[in-house]
Order: sequence, then structure tokens, then C-alpha cells
Amino acid sequence: MMTPRRVQIMIVGMLLLAGLLPVSVDAQTQQGLVKTLGRPDRKGEALSGVTVRVKGEHNATVSRGDGTILMSMPGKRNGEPYALQQVQKSGYELNEKSIIGRQHAFSDRVPLIITMVQTAQLQADKQRIEDNAYRTAEKNYKARLALLEQQKADQMMTAEQYSEALRGLQERFEKYQSLIDGLAEHYAHIDYDSLSDREREVNICIENGDLERADSLLSAEFDPVGVLERNREALARIDRSVISANDMIRQAEADMAKVLKQQERDAEHLYQLFTIALARLDNEKARHYIETRAELDTTRVEWQLTAGKFLGRYVADYEKALLYDRRSLRLALTQQGEERADAATAYNNLGVTLSSLGRYNEAEENHQQALAIWQTVYGREHEDVALSYNNLGYVHLCLGRYAEALRCYGEALEIWRGTIGTEHADVAMVYNNMGLSYKRTGDLEQAMRCYQQALSICEKTCGEAHPATAQAYHNMGAVYAAQGNDSLALQFYRRALSIRAGVYGENHPLVATSYNSIGAALDNLGRLDEAMECYVKALISRINIYGKAHPEIAVSCNNLGTINCKMGLPDRALEFLQKALAIYGETYDGPHPDVAQVRCNMGYAYLLKQDYQAALNCYRQALAVFREKYGEDHAATRVAQQGAETAEQLLKDNKQ
Repeated sequence: MMTPRRVQIMIVGMLLLAGLLPVSVDAQTQQGLVKTLGRPDRKGEALSGVTVRVKGEHNATVSRGDGTILMSMPGKRNGEPYALQQVQKSGYELNEKSIIGRQHAFSDRVPLIITMVQTAQLQADKQRIEDNAYRTAEKNYKARLALLEQQKADQMMTAEQYSEALRGLQERFEKYQSLIDGLAEHYAHIDYDSLSDREREVNICIENGDLERADSLLSAEFDPVGVLERNREALARIDRSVISANDMIRQAEADMAKVLKQQERDAEHLYQLFTIALARLDNEKARHYIETRAELDTTRVEWQLTAGKFLGRYVADYEKALLYDRRSLRLALTQQGEERADAATAYNNLGVTLSSLGRYNEAEENHQQALAIWQTVYGREHEDVALSYNNLGYVHLCLGRYAEALRCYGEALEIWRGTIGTEHADVAMVYNNMGLSYKRTGDLEQAMRCYQQALSICEKTCGEAHPATAQAYHNMGAVYAAQGNDSLALQFYRRALSIRAGVYGENHPLVATSYNSIGAALDNLGRLDEAMECYVKALISRINIYGKAHPEIAVSCNNLGTINCKMGLPDRALEFLQKALAIYGETYDGPHPDVAQVRCNMGYAYLLKQDYQAALNCYRQALAVFREKYGEDHAATRVAQQGAETAEQLLKDNKQ
């Protein structure tokens, strides 16, 4: 954890860099200046009419026409900490939200600089940067693809090597696209007023997609090799200077300010290299840069959050992501307290990573914490609150709590309607999730209405060749399958697969899901050989993505078990079903419909083996869970009941 001495030095050093001349004020008054964000085409300007409130003080102050503020803090001495509670102006937002709640060092001579950005301009800058990033990524993708095609044509690689390289390229391209929003958010918040000419040029190149020029400029003045070692050596040198003698403290503090200033620059250069590596679809280098930045100062919450999100959601290194998620949470709680937005973000990210690992109960605890904090910080009507409800709904859905899932999705839908409107991809996502919950409870008509609503929104906002549209097609196919119309289901599944494969390539979880569902439809139509081929494709893809112990692997094993039963291979079927049962046993703490379905299928396999007692035991176990979760009238309950009755009758006949 950063010591109070270092925090104080960092803040004072940054303020001195602003070059402002202090005005004449009474003692125990903190000066300040509120300015707008400097951008490539314009300098920041003084901002008037901004309300600023200091934590613990009764009266707020409002910035003047020249942007200056005077905050009275009776009893404060130079160097003592204070915190801001509120900075607000309609149509504007803080460029650095963490300035709220952070400790600042009081000074009756050095002003506090507060930078704000117009919300509309921020969104426009983000959109511009995103558009440039997409164009650059597509250009690099096509160039890499052309190179692979040429190498294949020149017989420099085998067909297998070409397929593997192509899958890797497609996966990196898709993951980079998922990161573009975060990259645009970062660069849209850059204050160009604080940059040198060279730094301005690098950032402008990155924003405009001129990565080669940016890389060349960075390479000329910044060497990422040894950044951590240089930083550690500098900090150690300063610490030795402070300890050596009291008369060296002032010099040591000045040096510390320089080191921390350089640390900030090094961190920004690393993020720029991270951005360039992502655009080039080089995840290995991107990972190195973002982890190096996180380790450069392990007390910076935002750096840890970014590393954890990248490693978990885009590299699938969940264990390493947990390290950064937990570190960011610990730092946020220590530095800012429980009721701060950074703490909520850390809780949320940790919950998402735990969900990816199938640890749903732990994920639920973290999402509940995030929801409570976001509601305290923002009130109910905020997009982050809606996101938290959506993530909680997913956990409830995975744990078989469908009524709770629907309640959470309903909350998210209501908030998003009021904040982002009805024609938005996030609203479509909630409709899709609600439809899945209704389908799980057997309410197919309501599920279909939700999916149709999602499809209507997606076609308007995203277009027909978008993953969100594919999700709606896929979900509608699932309803048709549940209604017994497998031919129509197959059409919708294939439509979804065509979109997903075109966007993601073959080696992606959603593509695996499409193959799995197509296999199920072919299975029900009696086209067993084709179904088996699809099931195997789905399983291989999922193992490549998740490893061998993930709930999605259990889904594939369960399906392979059922089709082996239909092919008259009950022993082979039981091998797959036992694997599915073992994975689910590590995933769910209590009774769950997924486990019950596997036991029901095992009952059928035991019937084929004429082991009627084992079949009866399996059916009865499944029946108890289905009755509890679905009630007597659900199709799954009726199937388990019929299986139990059949096994019981055969057992009696066999004993006579």
C-alpha cells in the first residue's frame, strides 16, 4: 500500500506542474481551478458554475468566471489531508472520477486542479476513436489474413497449421473488438494540456489509427524493457536517501515527485503499447504491457482493474484475473472505503470472473455487494445499477432460481428503459435473458414474446449480421425445439451459426453453442450421425476454450451421453453422463435441474442395460428435483415420472 508520505508528495508534485500562480487568499483556504479537458484541437478552458463540496464541510463553493474556487477549511494545516465529496455541473462530468473521495494534501499556496469534460463531447470523442480503431483493426486483420493465405499458397505451412493460425487470428481479432470501447474510453479522457509535444503526437496517432507512426515515436524515446526494474531501483534509491539523514528529506521528496511523474508517463506509454498490440491482434504483447503497468504501482486501483478485466474476459486466464480483481478490491476498500464506485466495480469484476469459473455462489455475493454500493453512490436510476441487476440475474439463472432471475432482469430492464431508452442492445440483451428464464420454467409463449422483442430491437439497432441478432435467432430456435418443431428450430440455429461464425470464427463459445443446438435438433429428427458430428465439434471447441472442468463441457457430455443411448451404446453413454455429473457436482451446491436432467438420462441408459434398480434410483432422484423446481405439470417432471414408473414396473416383472 502507498504510504501517506508518498500520497502527499504525488499530489503536491502534480499540482506544481500545472504552472498556476496562487492568488492572495486567507489562511486555511484551499485554492483551486476548474478547467475543461484539453483535446488535440483545442486547449482546456476555465469553467465557471461548477459546484464543489468538501467532505465534512457544510457549505459548497461555486467556481467563478475564471474557473477559480476558494474552499474554506478552518483548522487545516499545510500537508493535512482532505477529500472532495461532490463536483457537479449540468452537462459535464469529472474527467477523473476517482478525485472524489481520494485524499488530497491541503496547501494555502498550491492550487487543486479539477478537470471536467462535457458529456456530449466525451461521447463524440469516444465514437470517433472507436470508429478509427475498428477501421485499423479490420485493415490489420485483412493484411494478416492475406499473409496466411500467401504462406498457404506457397506451401510454407500445412493445412492443419493454416487452420490453427487462422483460428488464432480470428480469436484475437474478435477479442480486440471487445476491448475497443475500453480503449476509446481511456483516450477520450486524455488531457492534452498536460502532454509534451511528442506525447501529443503519439496520442493523436493512436486516436487516428496511425499505429505505425505511434510505435515509431514511442520506440524513439521509451523502452518498455526493464520498466519495473528501473522504477523499483528509483524508489529504493529515494527510500535510502530519506533514511540517510534528515537534511536530505526535502531533496528525497523532490526526487520522489519526479519518480512518480515518470511512473505516470511510463504507465501511459505502456497503455499506448497495449493499445497498439491489441490493434495488431498480438495478445501476448498486449498482456505483457498491461500486466507490467499493473505491477508498476500495485497501489493504483484502476491499473489493477484494467489488467484483471483483460486477463479474465479476453485471455481467459481466470486465475490470474482473480489476483488482479482481488487486489483492486482490497485497494479500493483501503484507500476509498466501502461506499465508493471503484469498490463496486471491483466487486462486479470479481463476480464476473467467478461466474466464468462456474463459482456462482461466490459470484452472487460479490454482485450483491456491487449492487448495494452502486445504489448508494448513484441511486437506483443508473446504468451501473442496471448492469448489476443483469449480472445477478445471470447467477440466479445458472443456479436454477428462475423467479429471482426474472425479478433481477425486470429491474435491469426498467432502469435501462429510463436511462438508455427502449431501442438499445442492452435492452435486447435483457429481453433475451428473460426469455431464457421463461423457457426454463416451461412458459414457451412468454419466452417467444421476449425473444421476438429482442430480435426486433437488434435488427433496428445492430443490423442482421450482428452477434446480438444471432442470439435472438438462436433463442427463438430453442423455443421451436421445445415445442417439438425441430425442423424450424434447425433453420433458426443455422441462421445464428452463420452470423456467429462470420463474426467470431470457428473457435468461440457462441459458435460451440450453435453446433451443440444444431446437434440437438438433428438428434430429435433422427439424423444421429450428423448430430454426433455437431456434438463432437462443440465439445472439442469448448475444451479448447474452457479446459475439461466447466459447466459447458458438462452440457456437451450430457448430449453425447443421450445420443449414444439412441445408438444402442449404453456403456459409452454412461461414461459421458458420469463426466457431466462430476462437473456439475463441482459447480452446484444443492439440487439443480441440470443435474436432474443428467440423472434422468442415466436412468434411460440403465434401462437399456436392464439394470432396473439403478434406473429407478436415477429417475426418482431426477423427479424430486424437477417437482421442486418446476412443479408437477412441467414436461421434464412428466418424463422423469414416466421413466420411474417404467423402471418400477420392469423391476417388478423381472422379479416375478
